[in-house]
Order: sequence, then C-alpha cells, then structure tokens
Amino acid sequence: MILTTANLHLAMGAGAFIVSLPVFYSYTQSKIKTILDLAFFFVFISLYSFSLSIPYFIDRYDLVFLGGGYIIARIFLVFSLFYALKIPFITTNILYKKLRIPIYTVLFGGTLIALFSLVTNFQVPIIASGEIIFWNLNGFASLLLGIITVTMALIWVYMIYKSIYPEMEIWQKARLVILIVDGIAWAIADFVYAQADSIFEIYFAFLLVLLPMAITTFIYIYPKFKNASV
Repeated sequence: MILTTANLHLAMGAGAFIVSLPVFYSYTQSKIKTILDLAFFFVFISLYSFSLSIPYFIDRYDLVFLGGGYIIARIFLVFSLFYALKIPFITTNILYKKLRIPIYTVLFGGTLIALFSLVTNFQVPIIASGEIIFWNLNGFASLLLGIITVTMALIWVYMIYKSIYPEMEIWQKARLVILIVDGIAWAIADFVYAQADSIFEIYFAFLLVLLPMAITTFIYIYPKFKNASV
C-alpha cells in the first residue's frame, strides 16, 4: 500500500526539506536572518517527519524502536515551533515582548513534561491494517503536545495578522496570509494527528500539512512572491 504512515511521513519530510532549499537560497540572496530562521523551521519539520518514517523502514517489527523515533520526532517539532516564533512580525510585537517568557515556558516546559510522560510511561505504537501507525497510546502526553502546538500556532497566526497593514503590496499581504493559513492548518493537523484513532483522521492530518506546504513552496519560487519582504 502506497499511503502508509511511513510513506506519508517520508513524503512530508522530503517535501519540507525541498521547501527549505529555496528558502535557504533566498537567504543567500537577501542575507535576511528571518528567512534563515524560516529555513530552519522547515529543516526541523523534515527531521520530525524522517524520525517517524526512517525507523519503520529500518525495522518495522521493532515497536520499541518506532516508539523511540516518535519521542525524538516530538523534540524536533518543538525546535521547529521555536524557529517559527522567531520571525520579526512576532519578535517585534509589543504583546510578544511582554509575554515572551510565559510563551517559551509553555513551549519548552510543557514539552519537557510531555516527554517525561512519554519516557516514564513508554508505550509502543500500534500498526493497524494498511501499515497505518497510531502513536497516541499515551493519552496525557498526546493531548498536552497537541495543546502546545495549537497554542504556539495561535500566537503565530495572531502576531502575523497584526502585522498586515493597508499600505503593503498585494504580494506581501498574500505571502503573510499564506503563512497564517500554514499556522492554522499545521496546528489542526498536529492536534488531530496526536489524538488520531482512525485512518480517516490520519489522512486528514496529512492533507492539512501537505497542501499548505505546497503553497508555501510556490511563494518562495514564484518571482513576485519571492521578492516580497518577509
């Protein structure tokens, strides 16, 4: 079966890595650190996805190995969220400056609690028919990680939304709107995926990730988008 969890994660990891390449190239042309941070965001997303796929291809029958890959993947995901919050539209926002410590306390503190729960209450994933993998056997950790991702995404969306002003060129506005859509889609996808207990939810989560990723790739390749300020 082509649409297995491992294959989908491998495709998502490859897609995120491919997205990072034009972003890195954009940075070499502009030397804008924001673009470099965005590139690292996609790199960590790719590492997240590869951690959920490569162990399966190495030894699909070692469920402990697969479960360890899931824990490592969540570590990569928290770093992707960290880089997502480093864009100037967020770091220069007055509200962010006031709430920076609580934001990162939630991000790193909450993730550490979830990781501690995943390790001390380690449970192997279940591979269902069609080679679909369900990771959410630790309900507390899965719920906490999903809430953290949604919280960070809401901050991302709000801060970028507040950065859109009428004087911007249409291409600049469109680029920011696409980044907002990315944040919303990825938040919903990660929350659904962390709690997923059906094949439909698995596929729905992947769809929410892959489509915005394709659009984001476009805005860094198409000239008018590529030349817009981040």
